[in-house]
Amino acid sequence: MERHPLYRVVRPAPGADEARVHAPLAEVFSLGPIPTGKRSSRRPLTALALSGELCVYSVSEIRDLLLDVAHGTIDLLIDLADVTLLSAGALGLFVALSQELEEHDGRLVLQGVTPDLERILVIGGLQRLLVTSKPAVVVSNRNGGRSLDVEVTSTTPLSTSGYEAVTRQLLRLVTVRQPDELHLRVIQPGPAGEVDDWPEVMSALAELGGTLVLSSAVSPGPSDPDNALA
Repeated sequence: MERHPLYRVVRPAPGADEARVHAPLAEVFSLGPIPTGKRSSRRPLTALALSGELCVYSVSEIRDLLLDVAHGTIDLLIDLADVTLLSAGALGLFVALSQELEEHDGRLVLQGVTPDLERILVIGGLQRLLVTSKPAVVVSNRNGGRSLDVEVTSTTPLSTSGYEAVTRQLLRLVTVRQPDELHLRVIQPGPAGEVDDWPEVMSALAELGGTLVLSSAVSPGPSDPDNALA
């Protein structure tokens, strides 16, 4: 996947000249264009990749950059495949990014997480940010549970089996909760708008007098590295 360098953190050294020759402590890469603030017909999603050690020092160096990116997009995907160290400061940064995005109905998603890093994130209570190999379904309440927000996140385009598995989960949710409205958002690689109408879910809701509200976002996949939205 093509990556575009955004920022490099050099390892602290006694002299400035000496610091320049050191290997980078951490780096930030863009996996697609950074939003310009212009309105688009598609839901803005920005994808970044981090590498190296996310220690207290490097996190303090990249914090403002990442918060600026979060302020200019709706959904933010961060790939951690090349991260070798995750500090408490990094967890705090992820919390701050998530809070910034949630202020405008967005979400932070972390992918490419190694088992060691996953354990740290789970201990830190941030497992809700993780993307797994199978579609992740997150449900939250509106209006005392009469309306439901459901977010489906997949690192690959939904396969037939994945679509069927999510459909079964949604049908169980409709049967048990019987909401007046179900707001369904699907995040997956590929052009925004290529989202199924979920007819079985729509039919089940209609029988109860409810409605299905659809929206979509995209995340860049290996076959389309520049699919982050401007």
